[in-house]
Amino acid sequence: MISENGAAEVMNPNFVTWNRQDQLLFSFLLASMSESAQSQMIGCQTSSQLWTRVTQLFATRSKARVMQYKLQLQTLKKGNLSMKDYLGKMKGYIDILAACGNSIPEDDQILHILGGVGPEYESVVVHVTSRVESLSLSEVGALLLAHEGRIETYNITGGHTASPSVNVTTAPSQRKAENTSQSQPVYRGRGRGRNGRGGRKPWHNNGRPVCQICGIPGHVAEICYYRFDKEFVPKSSGVSRTSQQQFNRSSPSYPPSAFASTKSESASEEWWYPDSGASHHVTNDLGNLSVSSEYTGGSKVQVGNGAGLSISNIGESNLNMFPSSRPFLLKNLLHVPLITKNLISVSKFAYDNHVYFEFHPSFCLVKDPATHVVLLRGTLHNGLYRFNLKSRISGPLHSPACLQSSVSPIKVPDQSPLCLPQNTLDKWHLRLGHPSIATVKQVLLDCNERISKNDNISFCSSCQLGKNHLLPFPQSTTNFSAPFEVVYSDLWGPAHIPSRNGSRYYISFVDAYTRYTWIYFLKLKSEVTQTFINFQKYTELHFNAKIKTLQTDGGGEFRSLTAYCQSNGILHRFSCPYTSKQNGVVERKHRHVVDTGLSLLAHASLPFEFWEDAFFSAVYLINRLPSPSLGAKSPFFCLYGRRPDYSHLRVFGCLCFPCLRPYNTHKLAFRSTPCTFLGYSEHHKGYKCLHSSGRVYISRHVQFNE
Repeated sequence: MISENGAAEVMNPNFVTWNRQDQLLFSFLLASMSESAQSQMIGCQTSSQLWTRVTQLFATRSKARVMQYKLQLQTLKKGNLSMKDYLGKMKGYIDILAACGNSIPEDDQILHILGGVGPEYESVVVHVTSRVESLSLSEVGALLLAHEGRIETYNITGGHTASPSVNVTTAPSQRKAENTSQSQPVYRGRGRGRNGRGGRKPWHNNGRPVCQICGIPGHVAEICYYRFDKEFVPKSSGVSRTSQQQFNRSSPSYPPSAFASTKSESASEEWWYPDSGASHHVTNDLGNLSVSSEYTGGSKVQVGNGAGLSISNIGESNLNMFPSSRPFLLKNLLHVPLITKNLISVSKFAYDNHVYFEFHPSFCLVKDPATHVVLLRGTLHNGLYRFNLKSRISGPLHSPACLQSSVSPIKVPDQSPLCLPQNTLDKWHLRLGHPSIATVKQVLLDCNERISKNDNISFCSSCQLGKNHLLPFPQSTTNFSAPFEVVYSDLWGPAHIPSRNGSRYYISFVDAYTRYTWIYFLKLKSEVTQTFINFQKYTELHFNAKIKTLQTDGGGEFRSLTAYCQSNGILHRFSCPYTSKQNGVVERKHRHVVDTGLSLLAHASLPFEFWEDAFFSAVYLINRLPSPSLGAKSPFFCLYGRRPDYSHLRVFGCLCFPCLRPYNTHKLAFRSTPCTFLGYSEHHKGYKCLHSSGRVYISRHVQFNE
């Protein structure tokens, strides 16, 4: 710029202001970019140049670029990313597509996000997809972040699977053997007193852990500097002489418990030692695993001296421990050849078998938590509780004369008085292999053994374990007085071949009073909730009646209906798990519909992709057929109060000729064409006719050749 006299150049004040604002805008745009994007802005001096560069790089309407980002959006998985990073990458792809002119609806964005999360977020996916009201994108993100926080909290508090650990079960090193007098109070792994075992927690000094190797507070043996130094001798054990003298006076004459567990014994596989410091069951005998497979992981069993023992196999076992006749399950049983004793993890054993332990000064018990009956009794040996698997005593059984010559003395368990037979029938019930009371009485009568008619067999737990069967279902005596008092519902599918409309499922509603059936075809299970809402509105509008009770099974697709039913005053009843007979009305209706539909398809020689049309026709006909359960009346008559009209019915799959004159494009076209009859239209008062091209015509002007 020049001055008024044209002699000297001066700066325009307006330009200075504009330049300052431009640089502020330039700095703002540059600061909002990632480091990778900033590197591509080198050379830009003004905000205009910067924005032009951004437009060239990120707003190019290239079809290849759009397809690339769409593919990345569809294939992006959360994997090891945090939920925050995963949502950030998703939003980045979505924003880029929006900048390229391909905006993605919010519902599709939610589907892309839910499709990329792992199975640990399945509960959130089901919650979002089964809701009647749609959630916003921010609400879905908040749910996922909250669920991730719960998973992290669960892992931190010990919900994750811990590395296998066993408290001192291997032979002590030479260093510890030479310093037994100093380390006795520190090794609390196997010592048991009135307070049980404290195997996994070392002594603490003012809240700080004390190392079991060097005796220095502030760290544990696992990270001790001297744990692999066999020449190291600790200066002090961290325990006063008075405490050690009290420990020696109060201890029995047997060796310290941690060392007693390492001694070799004959037939050691007969004994199992409960260990509250073990996170897994451990055995040195592969024969103790009834089901096993080779262990291919990298974990090792960590023992008290810091060493790790290799795991050869992993499996499970069913143990019949004496004196109990009940089998006990040992899940995740580890085969560790270098272990010298069979160890039972107290926590896992109690959880898997639903029992609890009682430790007494000279014995231990395993009891049932409901009845408090003693299931197992362990003895104390060298300071260690143990259970025997093979203790038996022999003795002859007294039998009737006709059986005495053929029955030799057999070995029976040494049972407590509570387990012994109380009468002759109980005794022979056990001898004859747990037959019925009638069979036992017949055998004794054949042997001229006098028995009373009132004698009966006591309750036999072994028979319940070995011969438990389903109880019979009595004939239902419930009477209904009006339609829709109870509606039975169930979901059928998935069909391995989708229908011509893409359906893989169907849901049926059966009225308990009229036995009238409504059928709706679904593509996904998540459509169940909306389908029931539509059905409820249909019944209220057309029949002026409200559904009082809905009965379904406990499937996940029906669980989401509970909240809706409660808000509308509908009682939602569930059948017991694995008890489909409690929902037998709709289960039998499934069989009737499928059997009839397949028969229609077979007669018409149609492919299976037309199963939806066949099943709909089957329901249409079943509702108009007399039913024995209704006194030879049809469901249609019971619901509408008039007899159904059968005059319009035709053979499914027969040859038909619909009038097609309105579809002709010229006057010389044929007035009709051969078609296949596909049944009755749901929304029209007409017939569905399938053309050879795959097109379906709906018309009431149809000529049939049945």
